[in-house]
Amino acid sequence: MLILVLQRWLPKIPAVLIMVVLAIAATTVFSLADHGVSLVGVLPKGFPPLTIPDVHVSDLALLAGGALGIALVSLADTISTSSAFAARTGQEIDGNGEMIGIGVANLAAGLFQGFPVSTSGSRTAVAERSGAKSQLTGFTGAAVIIVMIVFVPGLFRNLPQPALAAVVITASLSLADIPGTVRLWRQRKAECLLSIAAFGGVVLLGVLPGIAIAVGLSILNVFRRAWWPYDTELGQVDDLAGYHVRSYPQARHLPGLVIYRFDGPLFFANATTFRDEVRRMARADPPNPPPRWILIAAEPITDVDTTAQRTATGKPVQDGAMAPVAAVRWAV
Repeated sequence: MLILVLQRWLPKIPAVLIMVVLAIAATTVFSLADHGVSLVGVLPKGFPPLTIPDVHVSDLALLAGGALGIALVSLADTISTSSAFAARTGQEIDGNGEMIGIGVANLAAGLFQGFPVSTSGSRTAVAERSGAKSQLTGFTGAAVIIVMIVFVPGLFRNLPQPALAAVVITASLSLADIPGTVRLWRQRKAECLLSIAAFGGVVLLGVLPGIAIAVGLSILNVFRRAWWPYDTELGQVDDLAGYHVRSYPQARHLPGLVIYRFDGPLFFANATTFRDEVRRMARADPPNPPPRWILIAAEPITDVDTTAQRTATGKPVQDGAMAPVAAVRWAV
């Protein structure tokens, strides 16, 4: 509450630093450790020695699963965190550069007996709330940590663990983009549901299962959009050039002609859907007679595999192009 109040009403004051100092003072004055409050304690002293990991061939199979999980978490964490914070300041990120940096950091951590590392949304939020603007923040933090563990490892021995939790929680609150979630729901409900599922998976099952759920659902969503892409019949709208989708209720068709647009590449998975829709349009719709022509507006169809070509037209590929059928014409 102290951090939130200071950040809200006195934003120029370093709220986190004041809270930490007051928490250490309260621990000392009221002997909080004697009342069951967990403290940070004295940190290990000294710089970790350079050590070559002793890994044997028989260990590789056991390490592969964990390494894959670490890489997946690092990739998702790094890209999502960097993208979110870059969007706030209008910056662009280099995904390959981010991955190279994380890889080098993990190699260094392995040589100094460290644990796997990646970016941290909470620590990044803490740095941003403290006024960090560049990578100099990371260098400064690393320098301070080195000085602390080498010279004054007991500096924060009376800092309560709940104080650290308060820092992380208040910083993480800034990561919750409720207006963005509402906007996503209005723009595309499927992607909003994916984000909620990913959030729920991380909260209920953990980071790695949550990311696996998000990746799996995203892949299924891609397949869904490929299997059932957006399609529509085009029509003419008064005082508007060209042909337009059914979002214009006043759009009218030319007599005896249906202009059909299929927004996606044709391949074996959606070819039957395409064929059935064309057949449906070719049938009579009383009291209207069946159309004489069905024109396929094929600009969005960027690719056609051989299975889809045969299914859609009933004829084999001729010289790499799709052979027109009786009452259907392709317009590119």
